[in-house]
Amino acid sequence: MEKYISAIFDFTKLPTKVLFLFAVVSGSILFVNENIINKLQLDALLKKHGWVLGLVFLLSSCFVVVNLIIWTINKIRAKRDFRAIKEKYIKRLRNLDRHEQAVLREFIAGGKKSINMPLDEPVIAGLMNDNILVLNKTFGNQTLVMGYEAPLSINEFAMENISYKDIGLKGDRSDVEIEFIKNNRPSWTRSLY
Repeated sequence: MEKYISAIFDFTKLPTKVLFLFAVVSGSILFVNENIINKLQLDALLKKHGWVLGLVFLLSSCFVVVNLIIWTINKIRAKRDFRAIKEKYIKRLRNLDRHEQAVLREFIAGGKKSINMPLDEPVIAGLMNDNILVLNKTFGNQTLVMGYEAPLSINEFAMENISYKDIGLKGDRSDVEIEFIKNNRPSWTRSLY
């Protein structure tokens, strides 16, 4: 008896594609026109083992429907969760403190996509923790870290969604704004220039 029960649970581990194939084949044999069954010489099989085909059709169809429902629910949840994460991330971008703004302005002021930054700086560590700044992959999946500095970039999603206002700028590149950028640089940049 245990052997039969374990066989049923093994049946549930089959991929949905295989279950779908079982449902289509068994359903075709059960519901196709009798002339076609006779031409394929499956009439004896159907008369003798029709109940098995019916059971296979019923079980595999149920499993396919259940898997379809689960897949749909998971897709809806994933979209909802992704939307919530996106909104939280954008809210985080809109509420940067002045120190975080200064770090991100370095990319704008220098016109660079990547800057060597100290990893032990609390503001940079916080931005990395929030996935706003990311380590550059310099050698495939490897990152080159020299001392406490490493090349960092602004996350692509953050770059697409950040505005000048988010980093304390108007975006007009006026003399006043350029002077503001110069006077409000992070402390670690003084050693670079």
